[in-house]
Amino acid sequence: MLKDWVSTRPRTEVTRTQYDEPLSGLSVPGFTQNHLRLRVASTCFYAAWDDVNGPDAVLGYEHATHYSGAWPGQRPGHIHGNVKTLIQEHPQLGLDGGTIADECEGCIDHRYKRMDYSYDLISGNVKRVDYQKDQPD
Repeated sequence: MLKDWVSTRPRTEVTRTQYDEPLSGLSVPGFTQNHLRLRVASTCFYAAWDDVNGPDAVLGYEHATHYSGAWPGQRPGHIHGNVKTLIQEHPQLGLDGGTIADECEGCIDHRYKRMDYSYDLISGNVKRVDYQKDQPD
């Protein structure tokens, strides 16, 4: 009864979490998702959900966070599932930031924001976080 009621209601402001595998069709320049077994790969936020075709049939996601796990050489990071790289994606912020030739000369594309983490090999604690390393912001 509750399931029927929920499934017949419009779904808005939906959060979808992808585990173990990269999000299908994800293409972020300079970013590859690795070491995702039993880990969160992406978390996507949708304005609306279409049960028949999935959320992409409505509007696609509003924004998302994509993860890549710590590399195997970092023993504590790999065991504990620490994040090596985190990408915040805001598709709308890429529309006015130089993605269309000659519309915004010298503008910065703000669609992707990247954070890279370094860990202490003994404790596994975060030593350093690089935000947009070598990139304008």
